[in-house]
Amino acid sequence: MLQFIREIVPRSATIADIGSGTGILTRQLLNAGYEVYAIERTARCVRSRAVDERRTALSQRTGSAESTSLPDQSIEFITSAQLFILVRPCESKVEFRRILRPFKMVALIWNDRQADASTFGWKYEEL
Repeated sequence: MLQFIREIVPRSATIADIGSGTGILTRQLLNAGYEVYAIERTARCVRSRAVDERRTALSQRTGSAESTSLPDQSIEFITSAQLFILVRPCESKVEFRRILRPFKMVALIWNDRQADASTFGWKYEEL
């Protein structure tokens, strides 16, 4: 996924990682050279997250997909990994349109476990 993002999103872009959680994707975006706003619902989660704290490229904010607290048209690209099944899609769509600059994109990312891909996988599912 990161390779795909690198191909379509210029390094000068500002990205909002909505529902940044533990910061796995946030860290990857920072390491790729992007400026990132890490948006998470609870302030405790934002403060304790295991993210590369490069202050020049990272801003952590308490918010949600429905209310990010970001300024109008301040973002070129939005990512949301694993979170989007938990949000209110209609309200999130309105918020994303508000914060995105015209003609920009959103990447909704999640992992699907392939239970039948290995012996461990199907044994784990069986358990």
